[in-house]
Amino acid sequence: MDRRSFVIGTAASTTALWAGPIPAQDAYPSHSITVINAFPPGGVSDTITRPLDNALEAVLKQPVVLENKTGAAGAVGAQFVATAKPDGYTLLTHIVSISGFAEVDKLFGRQPKFTNADFIPIARIVADPIVMIINTDLPYKTLKELVEDAKANPNKLIFSSSGL
Repeated sequence: MDRRSFVIGTAASTTALWAGPIPAQDAYPSHSITVINAFPPGGVSDTITRPLDNALEAVLKQPVVLENKTGAAGAVGAQFVATAKPDGYTLLTHIVSISGFAEVDKLFGRQPKFTNADFIPIARIVADPIVMIINTDLPYKTLKELVEDAKANPNKLIFSSSGL
């Protein structure tokens, strides 16, 4: 901390003490909590988040409202939460792909709309296994066979993923 920051900080603290007692902050949560699901209703994130929200509501004794803010593979909802007031009343459920959005933006020369530093992880809710499924008409019986063929024939195989 530079000297000026220290002086300004000290002056502000001293002024606050002279102003008299400061009211205590409300206990958390003192009102409803909004959980943003960055994916469409009925999807995996939605079906996992709804029962979790019900359980949170029972424990926290406050309404927990689920809102779906979909688009751009989850980036729309994530950006909404990243720019929300950082008071703990707007939460996000997302999948692991959230960790790559800023890097993808940088790859295409775009200014990232949010980074991992904009979030504080509070819980891992699900640990899904990674599964690869292929058409039974294809000749591959192992992942090694598939990879070898993909290397031998670049741009011939089609791959899709829900992630980045």
